[in-house]
Amino acid sequence: MLNSLKKISLVLLVALLSIGLAACGGGSGKDEQGEKAEKIILKYGDAVSTADPQYEASVFFAQKVAEMTDGRVEVQIYPNSQLGNQREMTEGLKLGTIEIVKNTNAVFTGFVPATKVLDLPYLFTDTEHARRVLDGEVGDQLKAAAEEAGYKILWFFTPRARSIYNSQKPIYTPEDVAGMKIRVMESPIMIDTINTMGGNAVPLAFGEVYSALEQGIVDGAENSIISYYAMKHSEVAKFFSETNHFYSPELVIMSLDKFNSLPEDVQKVFEELAGQVVAYEHEVYQEVEAKTKDILIAEGSQFNEVDIALFREKMQPLYQKHANDVGGMDLINKILNY
Repeated sequence: MLNSLKKISLVLLVALLSIGLAACGGGSGKDEQGEKAEKIILKYGDAVSTADPQYEASVFFAQKVAEMTDGRVEVQIYPNSQLGNQREMTEGLKLGTIEIVKNTNAVFTGFVPATKVLDLPYLFTDTEHARRVLDGEVGDQLKAAAEEAGYKILWFFTPRARSIYNSQKPIYTPEDVAGMKIRVMESPIMIDTINTMGGNAVPLAFGEVYSALEQGIVDGAENSIISYYAMKHSEVAKFFSETNHFYSPELVIMSLDKFNSLPEDVQKVFEELAGQVVAYEHEVYQEVEAKTKDILIAEGSQFNEVDIALFREKMQPLYQKHANDVGGMDLINKILNY
């Protein structure tokens, strides 16, 4: 009888302890039914270095996601092309080897051709113009086209002015580009842009540009001031000519299937955060760009303005040439006048 009472008491004690522990658990790491939710880990790949403002914005995103999901979702960021170049990482989205990628639009056009229109030279007059277009009807159309191809565009980061820099001389007119080997991304429109200026476009992966400049495989490249500095290209190409020929956006993307597989509350967190992350990145970018230019000048980089009107006029034939591939002249004109 005594043994039986001891057994009953032990069972009751275990039950009470279990109830107490469950009560102390709160909502952290639990789903709506109060059961322990499995932690979601998302790998986020990027080609930029940790010195880039977009990396800082990505860290901000990861921190906010962890905070808003009580630690249930962990976004692990891999900068400096640790998970492959941009094309490889984008392919990995549907293979399931990576969950989130920050991609340059020129690379993404190989997966969603509708976004090619954003690669046209001198399509935007400045960052604010590009931001209006991406935040409006055109941006929504491109997001819909991406979903048809199986991708989810979470947001567009600030479109950065891209200019030509090189190791040879300042550039003032398109004629100054003649004969120069200029690295570009693997985009037919970007290749055509440099070739139309009279240069020789050389497609190369972003991570290969420094050594190509150093070894003389290319004379120059084209990118933003921040990327020029962050990737140390200023060490091997001191002439930076502000052609501002592209305002190329960066996209943060997932596979649509992966996004849809996330719990609904996590999807809502991502959607709620989009505006915050873009606003944060835009503010940081503007501050860093101005400071970076000052640093580069102090370190010996030579900046010069160009005759934008001459470059813009030189690019006009490309609009007609690529119109059928980018949605037609009506869309091009709509963006030009947005």
